[in-house]
Amino acid sequence: MIKELNRILYNMQSNSISHADASNLQEVEQIVEVISESIRSCILDHHNDQNIINQWLANKTVENLVAWITANYSLVYKHNNDVVGFFMASLPKQENHYSEILLNYVLPKYQGQGIGKQLLLTAKNELVKQGINGLIAESTITAKDFYQHNEFAIQKEIYEESVLENRQKDKILVAYQMVCHIE
Repeated sequence: MIKELNRILYNMQSNSISHADASNLQEVEQIVEVISESIRSCILDHHNDQNIINQWLANKTVENLVAWITANYSLVYKHNNDVVGFFMASLPKQENHYSEILLNYVLPKYQGQGIGKQLLLTAKNELVKQGINGLIAESTITAKDFYQHNEFAIQKEIYEESVLENRQKDKILVAYQMVCHIE
């Protein structure tokens, strides 16, 4: 009962999807925070290894996000005027090509509420109008189920070489190359 009331209250609050605004530094700072918190929650991918987290976050700066938003297709999901979700995809130069999802993050406390799905559906609807035939994504282990539930298929598994404690080399699964055709 409480869960249902929370869902109803959440839906009554102010939610919106809009194109990201690179000139709004407050918005860009919120996007950086969404990305940072979401990455920190991807424990299946980084195993709480601070070195891996730092590498993953190293280029997620306000300056870089301003440049990336300007050069790519970007959406924000706002809840009560605060950014809680962010989506970015490349814009191919030719029609009938695939757009690559570059960033796709939702604040951990808002995950599982359909925000990522709404961002993805909005992107699909707008990109198909621009002649894009599909989306490709390099999915984390954490996000694999999200993409599969949203019509993406695994094209290949991505492995990295790792040195084990006994100094032997091993390949570990780190991501999935996924594709979704849109019409």
